[in-house]
Amino acid sequence: MAKEILAFLCIFMLHTAMAQDVDNANKKLTHDKVISGIFDYDLASRIVEETNRRREAEGRAPLKMTHKLCEVAMIRAVEAAPNLPHPYDYPHYRPNGDRFFSMLDQEERCYRESENLYWGGNDVIRIVDGYMQSEGHRRNLLDSLMTTIGVGTFKWYNDKGELVQLTVSTQLFGDCPVDEDIRPSGVEKVQVNVSSKPGVKSTIIKRENYKVVPDTD
Repeated sequence: MAKEILAFLCIFMLHTAMAQDVDNANKKLTHDKVISGIFDYDLASRIVEETNRRREAEGRAPLKMTHKLCEVAMIRAVEAAPNLPHPYDYPHYRPNGDRFFSMLDQEERCYRESENLYWGGNDVIRIVDGYMQSEGHRRNLLDSLMTTIGVGTFKWYNDKGELVQLTVSTQLFGDCPVDEDIRPSGVEKVQVNVSSKPGVKSTIIKRENYKVVPDTD
């Protein structure tokens, strides 16, 4: 009898977890939302270099970063901010309910694409270590069939207008053959319109150079 009760509870918990997953995936914005924050291209470039060091250590070819994949990854970092639907429970769904790869044009998708997400600090080693310590993220990062990468790094302003000192980092991988290999630099203040409509991409609606105030402490 005890075994039967335990089996029932396990099945009930499994169905509950599955139902919660579906519910989380179905949660989405009811209207477009403008998010303000900072894109850190310097950090993104350092993440690419560290990623390639890890790949080369495992006998994998280095990845090339394209301008388009970098820009899409930056927007995906905005969409994965914690104040939007399902960034933790169902992270590879966009706030409008679409899968992450719907942000990619066909020429960036080719045959394969994958995505890594990280929420935390601003240290490049810690970020890449975080990817490597997760089985799924590590598999994506070391996938020998991937040839391209885009990296997004985003800090957001809260409702009080304060810059939250956490970074959302994204990695987008693809297998399209390209000649381009960029390393962008600088820091930008942006406003991004996060789409609530299925089939519609989120877009950068305002961007400006952002002066980083040096830490004097």
